[in-house]
Amino acid sequence: MRDGRPSCSRRATTRAIELAAEKGLSTLAFSRISTGIYGYPREEAAAVASRAIREALVRWRGISEVRLVFYSPSDEAAFLSHHEFGEGV
Repeated sequence: MRDGRPSCSRRATTRAIELAAEKGLSTLAFSRISTGIYGYPREEAAAVASRAIREALVRWRGISEVRLVFYSPSDEAAFLSHHEFGEGV
C-alpha cells in the first residue's frame, strides 16, 4: 500500500505488545482505528492487526490477553472473518 498504513499499524501494534511485556503486564487492549474517517479498508486492517498480534504473542509469551475494541459491529465482523489466530494463540 502506497501510504504505509499497513507497516505503521503493524509496528505500532507490535511495539505496544513489546512495551507491555517489558513492563510485566499480562493484558492489554487496543481500539481498532483508522477504518472510519481515515478510510483504511476494514479487511486489510483486520489482517494486518491479526498478524501483528499473533506474531507478537508468540514472541512475548508473558502476554496472556489482548482485547480489541471495535467502533462498529461491521468492524468486528471484518476482523473475525479475516483474523489469523489459530489454536493456542
